[in-house]
Amino acid sequence: MEDGGDDGDGYDYSPPEDDFILTGNDVHAKTAVRHYRYLSTMEIAFTMALPKDMESRKQRIADGSMDIKFYIELRKNSPIIQIRMDVDNRVKDHRVRVMIPNLLAGKCSVSDNQFGSIRRPVVDEAMAVWEKEKWSERPDSIYPFLSYVHLGNREGLAVLTNSVREYEIVGKDFRTIAITVFRSVGVLGKEKLSRRPGRPSGIKMETPDSQMIGKYSFEFAVTADCMHAPQRAKEYVTPLVTYNKMPYNAMKLNVPQIRTPYCYSLLKLDNPLITMSVLKKEENGDHLLLRCYNGTGETQRGILETDYENAGEVMLDETHLSAGNGSKELTVEKNQIKTVLLKRNAG
Repeated sequence: MEDGGDDGDGYDYSPPEDDFILTGNDVHAKTAVRHYRYLSTMEIAFTMALPKDMESRKQRIADGSMDIKFYIELRKNSPIIQIRMDVDNRVKDHRVRVMIPNLLAGKCSVSDNQFGSIRRPVVDEAMAVWEKEKWSERPDSIYPFLSYVHLGNREGLAVLTNSVREYEIVGKDFRTIAITVFRSVGVLGKEKLSRRPGRPSGIKMETPDSQMIGKYSFEFAVTADCMHAPQRAKEYVTPLVTYNKMPYNAMKLNVPQIRTPYCYSLLKLDNPLITMSVLKKEENGDHLLLRCYNGTGETQRGILETDYENAGEVMLDETHLSAGNGSKELTVEKNQIKTVLLKRNAG
């Protein structure tokens, strides 16, 4: 945990001139660990003493507080550690971040966009020239991400998210992923920020709700499977939902005439580096539509294991691009979206 001042506005974070940064390293926390047959959980609860506003932070007085509780969950045979963070915020003008350490030094970060990934340096080269060239804003390496971020190697930890979507690579040798949990600011637009000198942004209007006073919950996760981070993020953000059926029907029904197999697989793609985005019925027909994309930096090839035939490729609006030849092979270039129509085999 890290808590620092935020002298920014609703558009940009901006650090105070002489920030007073506090961490959760020395807090007294209450913990509870529980082990079940298919699940292990941990609860960590503590209260951080913090400056109540920017004036107290300038004086380095911790005259306010914030309650924090982590719920950590590890399921059997799952590569994902799920985390829920509950906060009761009672202070203003600050930024709360969770620091995810890694053992390996990082030279870049890899995070996802809508249908691919983007690799960024841990420090923007423009930091050396932005003042000399009179840029209107300092290019800090604070970036957005959609569902995952890692340090660009196959080892270490990747962060998955279902809520928070901002990160920065920090620390010695850039080994730490700092995830912004929330920012607490009280003005829509300010002028003369340290990151944005001389350039106002938006309207200078008070926004008290943006101070985030009250109780909030945030969800994210970590995994050591960086190589398959897109797939792990997909599993985390859109989990399979199941339920146990009662052994007997609650009311009498006619005996169904259709017999279904006890086990059935509609399709399987043998290359886990190709991420499935959606499987649905096409809008103007009876075929199935499979959309996938390649979030890696290399061309990926796979085989569809299915009883359906390849009926051709379509665009995002389902306009036909090419006719199918029945092939089960799938080639997806890096950062490419591919949408395939699948036709039921007449046999």
